[in-house]
Amino acid sequence: GRIVDVEGRPVPGVAVRIQELTRPKGDNLDAWLAAVKKGEPPWVAYGHFVNEEIKVDQDRIAATTDADGRFRLEGLGGERVVELRFQGNSIVFMAYTVVTRAMRPLPAKGFVNEYGSGTRTIYGADFTLTATPSRPIVGTLKDARTGEPLADAEVRSDRFSGSTFVGMGSLRSRSDSKGRCRLMGMPKGKENQILVVPNDEQPCFLHTAKVPDAPGMT
Repeated sequence: GRIVDVEGRPVPGVAVRIQELTRPKGDNLDAWLAAVKKGEPPWVAYGHFVNEEIKVDQDRIAATTDADGRFRLEGLGGERVVELRFQGNSIVFMAYTVVTRAMRPLPAKGFVNEYGSGTRTIYGADFTLTATPSRPIVGTLKDARTGEPLADAEVRSDRFSGSTFVGMGSLRSRSDSKGRCRLMGMPKGKENQILVVPNDEQPCFLHTAKVPDAPGMT
C-alpha cells in the first residue's frame, strides 16, 4: 500500500502493523464481501469466518513506509482479511480492514469508524490511503490537591473527535519530571478526550479530560 497526505505527497516513516489476520469459511471471501456490501455490521458479517485467528510471524507483522510512502507485507496468504493499524508522528492514528485480493475499495456501511466520523471502507491488496494530519496534544499534569507536577503518569487517547467510541487507548505517552506530556496521533476537533492514569505510587484517581480545539488547521 501507500500513504499520502491531503495534498497527495508521500508520508514516510509511518508504522504499519497487523492487528489481526483471519480467513473465511471455504477460503473464499465472496460471501463475506457480499454481507459487507449489504451493510451488515462486523459481528454479523464475521459469521462467514472460521473462528480462529491466524498467527503471523514476527518478521512479517509490521512494516514502515519508505520515502515514497509505500510499504509491503508478505506471506499472509490469499483470500484473507487483515486488520491494519497505521501510526506516525504527523498523521492521525488509523485502523483499516484490508483483504488479500485485488479489488476496488468497498464502502462498509455497517462498520463504524472507532477513530473518527463515518464508517469504514474495505480495501484490496494494493491501495492508497490519504492520511489526515494530526494535532499534538500538549499539556501539564498536576496533583489537584497539592498543585505539584504529576510525573510519570500515563496519558492515553480515550475518544477520537467524530467517533462515538470511548476507551480507545491506542495512543499512549508519559509525563516527564515536570508533569509535561505530549500525545501524538489524535485529530483536530472538539470531541477529543484523553485518560490520565497515575502510576502505582501516586494516590490519584483515573481522570478523563476533554481537549479544547485550538484555532488553526494544525
